[in-house]
Amino acid sequence: MMPVLSQFGPHDRSQIASFSQSNDFAARLTSAFALVTDWSAAMAGNIRFENVVTTLAHQVGAARCGVYRFSRLDGKIQPIVTVAREIPEASEKTVPDGLSVLTGSMLRFMLGFDAAQIAAGGILRLTNLREEPAFNDSEIARLWDAAPDIAQASVLIMDVTEKKIDMVEILYTAPPDYSVDLPAPILAGALAEAWALRTPGVILGLIGKYGVKKRLAPDSFESHILSPNNPFALSRSQQKVCQLLAAGQKANDIATLLGVSITTVRSHLSQIYAKTGTSGQIEILALINAGARVTAP
Repeated sequence: MMPVLSQFGPHDRSQIASFSQSNDFAARLTSAFALVTDWSAAMAGNIRFENVVTTLAHQVGAARCGVYRFSRLDGKIQPIVTVAREIPEASEKTVPDGLSVLTGSMLRFMLGFDAAQIAAGGILRLTNLREEPAFNDSEIARLWDAAPDIAQASVLIMDVTEKKIDMVEILYTAPPDYSVDLPAPILAGALAEAWALRTPGVILGLIGKYGVKKRLAPDSFESHILSPNNPFALSRSQQKVCQLLAAGQKANDIATLLGVSITTVRSHLSQIYAKTGTSGQIEILALINAGARVTAP
């Protein structure tokens, strides 16, 4: 029986009731369907994506799981959601701190080695890359060699465009148990399909939240894009433009209400997009309406 979606979603398969007398394959299948269902709900902004990624990490036995956006323009990595969990049976092994040098490195290698293999729903595995002589001779391989407690790393490709690649990077401190009955490419493909159908602006909203968490001081308070805390460093004029956009006003109406030219309004909008990482009014409205509320750690 499929779970009822909640604000948080299930965290392990014990919370998902399968049919009576079901076997282990049925339990895995039910868990996979539940994960895809929750992933789809998170892509619509209905449940917390961080908890769904935690569910993914638990189900595949990962020590760390992160969702990232890779810019093909400047090569930078933008974190969307990252989670870490302790593995009791591998407690003596750890995922090293300072992983920024490793994050995205497998993807970068493949872009230079065989970019045609990078497609939505595809999977890159560290062990497979180590079979390529070109990889073993690369600086990237030496970086991974410096992290011996990582038994396996996988990258699930969610979306590929000319400007960006969205991916899920999974790190294991123990060799993963790949299910023959339920191949990983089927699950990866389903997650990528749900990603493609996401609500416009939902990912940029998550990127904005992650960036705000990094920038806020370690005091416990909540911050909103239009709050006095001003997490995106918007000017007063830019905040007024956002407020009027949220009220349903068009650019021409905003210019009239503020007593400025339409060129000035467009200039404000361009600066707002740059500061928030959005690319248009639909995405900035999604970010405003989502609340972009975070609690500093």
